Amino acid sequence: MRPRYISLGLIALLAAMAPALVLAQGDYKPNTDYVRPGEFRRTGAAGNIDRSAEAFDMVVDGFTYTILADRAAVQLKGGKFITIRDLKDNAKVEVIGEQLSARTILAATVTVLEESGGYTERASQGYRPNDHVDTKGYVTRVDPRFGEIDIRTKLGNYVVLVKAGSVIRRYIYVADISEVNEGDDISVVGTVDRDGRIVAERVQVSVSASPDERAAYYPTGKGYRPPAASISGHREDVIEGTVTTPASMFDRSLAVKTFYGERKVDVPKDADVVISGRPASVHDLIKGDKVRAIGTWSGSTLVASRIESGEKPIETAVEQPTAVTPAAPSPAP
Repeated sequence: MRPRYISLGLIALLAAMAPALVLAQGDYKPNTDYVRPGEFRRTGAAGNIDRSAEAFDMVVDGFTYTILADRAAVQLKGGKFITIRDLKDNAKVEVIGEQLSARTILAATVTVLEESGGYTERASQGYRPNDHVDTKGYVTRVDPRFGEIDIRTKLGNYVVLVKAGSVIRRYIYVADISEVNEGDDISVVGTVDRDGRIVAERVQVSVSASPDERAAYYPTGKGYRPPAASISGHREDVIEGTVTTPASMFDRSLAVKTFYGERKVDVPKDADVVISGRPASVHDLIKGDKVRAIGTWSGSTLVASRIESGEKPIETAVEQPTAVTPAAPSPAP
């Protein structure tokens, strides 16, 4: 009889707790305003579009962000995927991605909100989810860890997803994704998924016979203007923070904690490293050092051209996006 008493006791306990559980569920409201550090979701106008690098500026409430969209899914509200080269200046877009620094965003998705006049006519050639694709181009990046091959085609840049059933051939021989190289010519047959990637059925790769003719795959187009002279290099950026993982004796990479999250910083041999005003080595930096890194982004990794460190503390929490100063009106004649 003892198990029966235990069961009756549990039922009575749950019955007593039920009103409290219902009340708690009714009182609970998710905090929709909370955004984790590094997350970015904003709407603004796209401008200064670099169709070759697939980057653009976006003005939001008077601030200008640089959007790196070379691996982003660019999509119309109706579902069709297009590319950055299809955007027109001042198109209203929503960008979702990772905030790398005060002004630089690594976009995951770019959605064109105004489908009237926001993109060129050639965008009608874009793909939709579930479209069957047979395309060719050349390889710009390979990531065997995630089974991804970035390719550049006449319609723009796409990510090819290689799965267990995908067949890769180099010439006539069956190959593995690790045997695909940057710069290879590539032909892909597959299906577009909901994220704009091409899920490969068949992949054919070979060494390029005519690399000089590749400009025909992806012409730069018009519309890009170099940024203000105060910015050295149109994709150069600055981050400040604290070294959390120093470079080991076998590499030249740092992990730096910034206001927008932890960032990997690669320091090439020709990069300048300055500590307390004197030339130094990246291996002289230790955990806890305050640093200022200047460089360009490769994905979410900053490739530094200069590293500065010294006694003066660096306040990372006050980083703000670049403000846009309105031009002064012309004097009346």
